[in-house]
Amino acid sequence: MRRRFQQMTLRLSLLVVLVSSGQARADEGTTLRVDSCPEPLAGLRDEEATNSARDNYDRGLVLYEEGDFQGAVDAFVTSYCARAHHASFYNIGQSYERLLDFERSIQYFQRYVDEAGADDPDAKKASLRAEVLRNLPAQVRIATVPAGAKITIQNAAGIRARGVANSGEEIEIRQGNYTMRIELLGYEPIVRDLIAKPGVPYAYYYSLEPKRGRVQITATPANARIFLDDRLVGVGQYSDVLSLGSYKVTVEAPGRLSRSEDLQVSYKDLTEIGIELAPPPVSGRRTLLIAAPIAVGLLGGAAMTELFGQNSSLAVAGSLGITGLAFGGSYYGIPDTVSRGDAWFMLESAVIGATEGALLASTLVCSGNADSCGDRVVTGAALAGGIAATGLAVLTYKRLAFSTGDAALLGSGAVWGIGTGALFHAIFDADSRTQGPLLLIGMNIGALTAAGFVAHSEVSLRRVAIIDLAGVGGLLGGVSFAEATARDGESVQNFAMLGLIAGLTAGTFLTRYLDEEVASDTKKISADSTGRSWVPMLGAAEDASGGQVLSYGFGTRF
Repeated sequence: MRRRFQQMTLRLSLLVVLVSSGQARADEGTTLRVDSCPEPLAGLRDEEATNSARDNYDRGLVLYEEGDFQGAVDAFVTSYCARAHHASFYNIGQSYERLLDFERSIQYFQRYVDEAGADDPDAKKASLRAEVLRNLPAQVRIATVPAGAKITIQNAAGIRARGVANSGEEIEIRQGNYTMRIELLGYEPIVRDLIAKPGVPYAYYYSLEPKRGRVQITATPANARIFLDDRLVGVGQYSDVLSLGSYKVTVEAPGRLSRSEDLQVSYKDLTEIGIELAPPPVSGRRTLLIAAPIAVGLLGGAAMTELFGQNSSLAVAGSLGITGLAFGGSYYGIPDTVSRGDAWFMLESAVIGATEGALLASTLVCSGNADSCGDRVVTGAALAGGIAATGLAVLTYKRLAFSTGDAALLGSGAVWGIGTGALFHAIFDADSRTQGPLLLIGMNIGALTAAGFVAHSEVSLRRVAIIDLAGVGGLLGGVSFAEATARDGESVQNFAMLGLIAGLTAGTFLTRYLDEEVASDTKKISADSTGRSWVPMLGAAEDASGGQVLSYGFGTRF
């Protein structure tokens, strides 16, 4: 601290108030207190003004030594305003430095250099001190909710600093004007102007707003309740602006099957979904009440006949008793929740299991010839296979949830497999010992192929019927072609096999979009030169006699 009052303040040339020196020379255009001094009191003599300047100067030195730096600044400013003398600039600069107001400290040090001139012994020290303070970095600390936002600070020269909010580490930048950008994935970015002063600590807190997107959900029927993440949000229709992310939409309505879908909200986009609730599946309880006693009665009757003889009254009584037990057990044991697809699955499983048992007995026990070991073995194996397959179906039908079309496809696959095995046996003119294995292999291949198809897609009963009709048509077409060209018996069988394969393949391929809601811009089989999409269409037409016949063709939308 300068402890002597500058002798130049006693000179006559400085007894005149230097109003012209009051022009602002501060960095960044900031007006200093010494540039806006009040007018001297009227009637104050020059000697009194000089004494006031000296007294306030000395008082400033004392306050500085006592640690009252703001009081020292006030005293030095009052001294300068009484009589202008640049010694006060150096002392004010030191006082502001102790107050950590580095910006004003730099301004007063620079003012001292400008006023004192290069010959002043303290001018170099003031200049060096100002330069040191100018190089002090500003320290920026930022906290956000949620935490972890990325911070980017840049100016016209580019990015000057980076950091992470809530990290506890300060971002250091030089004095100047900056743009600060705060970003976090899934939240709206924040951009703020930042004026950094040398050595000044800055602390900011921001609550980030999540990015949002518009959502519109339409449910059918109109009284369906819409739940968003298990929260009721509307009836029939719901629209809102939601934060980005994944949501679970559940729609429920009386008398309809509830349905859930995943909703992904996109930034600033409108996400629209429509959910139509299907009616509950038709109950298959009545089907089982009719079919189960008949199937069990037939199998039981066959078993009783083998056991007691065809004309035995015990066989008739046993068959009726088994049928009655089957009906009673079905009536009280089959729940209403069993769908028609489940019922068909159970019945077809029983038939396939019985056929599997009979063919296995014929192949393994009877060496491929059922006549060689009697009907009792084959009948018993069929009964055991049917019971085992039915039990397995009862245990798994809830998990598999077969639709009517799925169950029909499974049975269709088994039937066409047996037919294919029979054709192979006829084509190769094999002996009777290979008939059972070929039928067994064909049925299993057909059933497994249908099961694989069901596992990857859901088919309707209508599509299965069309595929079966195509197979029958191909089989008959092959046979007709062979007969028309006067082929021998072996050729007829070959053409029948080719026609069967061609018909099933064509039916499967041409109906691949039959169960879907085909849109012209998403489901395309082929397109003409105008870009129209062609899709298969099923319909009805009149023949020459006026009767209704099934028609199949292609259609498009304009």
